Amino acid sequence: MAAKTAQTIKEEAIVAALAQPPVKVPKKSFFNRHPRMVTIITAGLVVAILGAYLTYVNLPSLSVRIASAQAGIDATYPEYRPDGYSLNGPVTFSDGEVTIPFVANTGSTTFTIKQSQSSWDSSAVLDNIVKPKAGDKYITSQERGLTIYTYSGNAAWVNAGILYTIEGDAPLSGEQIRRIATSL
Repeated sequence: MAAKTAQTIKEEAIVAALAQPPVKVPKKSFFNRHPRMVTIITAGLVVAILGAYLTYVNLPSLSVRIASAQAGIDATYPEYRPDGYSLNGPVTFSDGEVTIPFVANTGSTTFTIKQSQSSWDSSAVLDNIVKPKAGDKYITSQERGLTIYTYSGNAAWVNAGILYTIEGDAPLSGEQIRRIATSL
């Protein structure tokens, strides 16, 4: 047998390569090419979603804190809210006063918690707010050092220089009012 020339060897190799089906090399996806980038993006999304959820859950308290700072008083959001009631609209403020509106989830009854700066004591609250609005039709209750006056589903009390009032047409019980008062 005669030795093959380089030209012949090349031509045979080309023919043999063309006779075989082409081998597809799988293209690497973005995720395989950039695993660190995918991890960073995923972590960023998780942090953003968690932050959005925590902001949503704490929005009422944050809103009261902002209004409190702007009004110049130490107002708080109640830890207890009667079942079936939720925050209704924005927390409003004026100089020395913060107003938190609530509405029934399944109706139109409402109540509002107002917190304002005051130098009154419990007897001044009775004389200046309760008696003019309710006459002698009020109930006095003592709870955790607070004297709470309730009348027709409304209430008034004073604590640490803040006058609290609950007013509205919601049928709040005395127990619900006491729980709201002690949670502020």
